[in-house]
Amino acid sequence: MPQNPATPHHLPWFFASPDETDSLLIGVLVIVVVLIFLAGLLFFYLYQLPMQYSNRRRIHKVQAEIVGVLALIALFTDVHLFWIAGLLLAIVPLPDLWTPISSMAQSLQQMATRRWPLGSSENSN
Repeated sequence: MPQNPATPHHLPWFFASPDETDSLLIGVLVIVVVLIFLAGLLFFYLYQLPMQYSNRRRIHKVQAEIVGVLALIALFTDVHLFWIAGLLLAIVPLPDLWTPISSMAQSLQQMATRRWPLGSSENSN
């Protein structure tokens, strides 16, 4: 088949004739698939950051579970506020309020079950 006289005599390498494989298409396809895979890995790594922080800091179990749930919710719903909340919860230490409360409850229980002498001033109230 003769060439059109308006076409140049030397065509670039990425022009494929009808009976050849399009090498540019195959190359771009491989690059796009690899980039999508790498972007997915980066995405999953970023959404694991709150859990990694909570595991490194050895925070309370309940706090670590809340961080994990927030990271999963952020991953599946694509609401970034959950991810930020999980990251902040993993970084900022929460105060231990349970230990003083349980200590007070134990002291009150000991006081309530204590036997007072009959004529003592504590029992006269």
